[in-house]
Amino acid sequence: MQTLFSRHQHQLASLTEQLQSRLSLRERLCSCLSPKAQQALLDAYVKDHSLHLLTTNASWASRLRLSARQLIQACADPDVNQLSVHIAAQTAEESTSKTLFTRTQPDEGTLTNLLSLSQQLDPKDELRLSLQKLIQVIHPKI
Repeated sequence: MQTLFSRHQHQLASLTEQLQSRLSLRERLCSCLSPKAQQALLDAYVKDHSLHLLTTNASWASRLRLSARQLIQACADPDVNQLSVHIAAQTAEESTSKTLFTRTQPDEGTLTNLLSLSQQLDPKDELRLSLQKLIQVIHPKI
């Protein structure tokens, strides 16, 4: 039991040290970022001679890449020679809140009109065949 407790205590100490290191690095980087950029910077860590940043979206990723030289200098690690910016995955709630369009099912009349228009095309025309296949997928009864 003592061995198990000792191992977990060591793991907890290691994780605490990593967290403190990341927070310290983030504070150094924030000194050269605007307040909005500071909010967009979610995490920062050094691995394999590279400064890794985690940000909220592609726009901030581009902006951070443009500041690569300043950020590498601010991290104050002489072994760091490159910057790698990663974008955080969106949650389902975030991705659905940015819906640009909604899919609607065409009514039977619209599909019938589309089918009649496709039948006016040459029977060997690829467009006609594609339209008919699409109509069958959307509404197999027509």
